[in-house]
Amino acid sequence: MKLKMAVTPERIQQIVGRYYGVKRIREEEGEFEVEVEDIDFYPEDYFSMLVSDLRKMGYVAFTKTKNEIIIIEEPERSKRSLLKILMAIATVITLFYVGYSYVSSYFSSSLLMSFLETLIYFVIPALIILGSREFGRYLGMKRNSMQYSFPIFVPDPIGMGTMGSINAPNVAYPSKRAMVESSLLSVVFGFLVSLIFVIIGGYLSLMQRIPVSGVRSPILQIGSPLIFQAAMRSFVPSDGVLFPTAYAGWVGIIVSAFNAMPIGFLDGGLISSAMLGKYSQYVSYVAIVAIIGLSILYPSWLILLVFVLIIGIRGPEPLNNVGRASGYVKILALSIGIIILIGLVPIPFHTLPPQFSVSYGQTQFVVYSVSANISTNVSCFLNVSNHGTSPITPGFSISPAIPISVKS
Repeated sequence: MKLKMAVTPERIQQIVGRYYGVKRIREEEGEFEVEVEDIDFYPEDYFSMLVSDLRKMGYVAFTKTKNEIIIIEEPERSKRSLLKILMAIATVITLFYVGYSYVSSYFSSSLLMSFLETLIYFVIPALIILGSREFGRYLGMKRNSMQYSFPIFVPDPIGMGTMGSINAPNVAYPSKRAMVESSLLSVVFGFLVSLIFVIIGGYLSLMQRIPVSGVRSPILQIGSPLIFQAAMRSFVPSDGVLFPTAYAGWVGIIVSAFNAMPIGFLDGGLISSAMLGKYSQYVSYVAIVAIIGLSILYPSWLILLVFVLIIGIRGPEPLNNVGRASGYVKILALSIGIIILIGLVPIPFHTLPPQFSVSYGQTQFVVYSVSANISTNVSCFLNVSNHGTSPITPGFSISPAIPISVKS
């Protein structure tokens, strides 16, 4: 629990005076109203540093107008630590579950070996991608004098193993720049590290021979945006299956793009809220309708949307919500659209029905058996042609059951 220090108007004037020209201070029931020179005349990060100094004493500041700063005792906030830990554990479990079904089909190894291959080729890369997103968020918060807050990870047991994370800071963002930088760095770091794993997986698929004659994958085709397919065609085929490490990277790309959507406490939602203020909720409504439409094609989109709606569709506003965003911040905010354009895929994965044809040879025969002790050998030709992207394993049976042997 943070101890709150008793402060005086003189002490407040001393702290605020480090960053802004103070004209007047009025105190009423422990609340300080500080009149300052126009905040827009000062660097945006000044307010972040002011908030950081005040938090050390148990106080917080927010803007009322461009010339007024209100300083009050910082309220106690629910950190939701237990929820965050449980959601993180659930995400690791769903990554193992989804990864094992993919890896075991890909390599067709023993039970123990499949678990080990799942850990090495899929779970660890996926966790590194999620960790890189949080490292980007940490750098953004550190740059803006904020204490890093662990997010809420969202598991996905029916699709990709994870749907990313929801930004749930324990303290309010001090400025628009803090919201934009921490959110954008999270998305960009996750996207770039995912791309690295896609390339590594593509390299491994060329260098490592598959221990079975064919890959029997539960996913027969991956969806990819045209721009990304054109840039990475050698490593990300438009059909077929990916090496598990590349699959983890592909999941990371889709998750990063989805988290860039302008909804609530998603990274894109924070950027939208920072730039549009109260009007950002209307952008959220449009994005929600779009995701509901996408969920008809791929139901897993609804999982993250449910968590977003529970926390709120309107992102938080910064403590300094009256200052103008600089050109630098506006460029950063607009660049989030590039991530959405490159990485968002309406239907990430397709399960296609087998595509094959069967033709019979010209041999015609009739077998008569007058005694149970007499055996008769008959040969016939059966051609099975595979026209799809995944290997097939033909199976044969005869009714009524008699012993048969099949030679390919």
